[in-house]
Amino acid sequence: MNRILTSRRALSVSELVNIVIAIWVAISPFILGVRNFTARWSNLAVGIALLLVALATEWIDEALESLVVLLAIWLFVSPFLLGFSTTAFLANNIIMAFVVVAAGATSDGLRTPRHF
Repeated sequence: MNRILTSRRALSVSELVNIVIAIWVAISPFILGVRNFTARWSNLAVGIALLLVALATEWIDEALESLVVLLAIWLFVSPFLLGFSTTAFLANNIIMAFVVVAAGATSDGLRTPRHF
């Protein structure tokens, strides 16, 4: 019988944390009861983008990882710019913006260097 060898690597703890954060960002408006359509879709889009970056850290360029900072900035300012700043949602987005930057910096610092 032929064996199929795969070269899958296990996700690191920092990558798993980034995935959990991305999922929370995406579903938080629904859990927090935000009724604003724009707020829901804004966080859903940011959450999906964060999830894709977290899952693709093995293959993407480091420059693309700076997208995490831009997404965090958008999380921070979106309630003010789009006018959906309910207290719970505003607090959630501001806290998550700092958490996203911290988690991104941590995972970048913990990553093993690539050898070409």
